[in-house]
Amino acid sequence: MIDYYTRDGRPAEDYKQAVESGDKTVARTTVGASLVSTVFLALNHGYDGGPVLIFETLVFGGGLSDMMIRYSSEAEALAGHDEIVAKVRAEDEAMRALAERKDVREAVELVRDVLGEHAEQHKVNRMDHRDYGRLVEMVGEEISLEAG
Repeated sequence: MIDYYTRDGRPAEDYKQAVESGDKTVARTTVGASLVSTVFLALNHGYDGGPVLIFETLVFGGGLSDMMIRYSSEAEALAGHDEIVAKVRAEDEAMRALAERKDVREAVELVRDVLGEHAEQHKVNRMDHRDYGRLVEMVGEEISLEAG
């Protein structure tokens, strides 16, 4: 059985009825090289008897690319969008600080903070995790060299 829902969470007969309210975009924010997009899905993505999930936030590009979270309501989706944008901004700031080499220690801490939250809450894929690990190691070695 396919479950369609309207944007306000009411069951719909089919996809056409579910999306007749128009635009599926809930929020869209660009941060550096990343796009954070939150949309209304109409189709329930809450499988296995879980809650109805009809909204989705997805990150395109940047260090948190492919981070995705789904929500039951538009209010949750908007709040979640803002949380993801904050994480993407923190990651972007860390990478910019590292690139500009103004404050390497602060950049390392920001990267560690973002990596820790992302890995725990969103099961970051192994390649991203290794890339961040290498970045933190590289910058850590640089700090050791500067201190010595």
